[in-house]
Amino acid sequence: DAMHGADVLTPLVGREQETAAVEELVVGEGVRLVTLTGPGGVGKTRLMVEAARRLGPGFADGARFLELASVSEAGLVAAAIAAGLGLNTSAGPLITDLESYLRPRRLLLALDNFEQVTGAAPLLAELLKVADGLVILVTSRTVLRLSGEHEFPVPPLPVPPAGAARDPADLQRYASVSLFAERAHAVVPGFELTSANAGAVAEIC
Repeated sequence: DAMHGADVLTPLVGREQETAAVEELVVGEGVRLVTLTGPGGVGKTRLMVEAARRLGPGFADGARFLELASVSEAGLVAAAIAAGLGLNTSAGPLITDLESYLRPRRLLLALDNFEQVTGAAPLLAELLKVADGLVILVTSRTVLRLSGEHEFPVPPLPVPPAGAARDPADLQRYASVSLFAERAHAVVPGFELTSANAGAVAEIC
């Protein structure tokens, strides 16, 4: 599975507009490096996964998701990408093997948690330079400051305003409340948004 390891089984809540915008950047505007930025927990990873899932069929070699949270040094990113691609490396320079592998391919590469290895940003620039069919999506708390990079700030999900009516049907229209209810139900199967708990859920969101 090209998206192995990504959370693709849970539905994406409240991100249709953002997903469509990322798709438009790649398909409509031909952007080849999109960096989804925002604080931890805002939903960058899930948005990138969904965008990559939708964009993948448009690439002859599909989409690959690589989690970089366990990569602590920029110098290890090339090896992590090579391993994630299942690349058999030679005794020569790793970058040469990566370039040779990627050059003839049309591939979408989704790299998660790049903020801790931003020193490897020049590697991405080099790969994009030699591989015309490569598009890279990145999640990071900061931009990479590369030529051709398009930053896509990921906003928080809409939340109920303070003092909003506590009617469950009204609150359910807020994506943050819908997501909370969905995840709570996954943990406690009998959970439902009711007039008794709606106020607490709204405050939490």
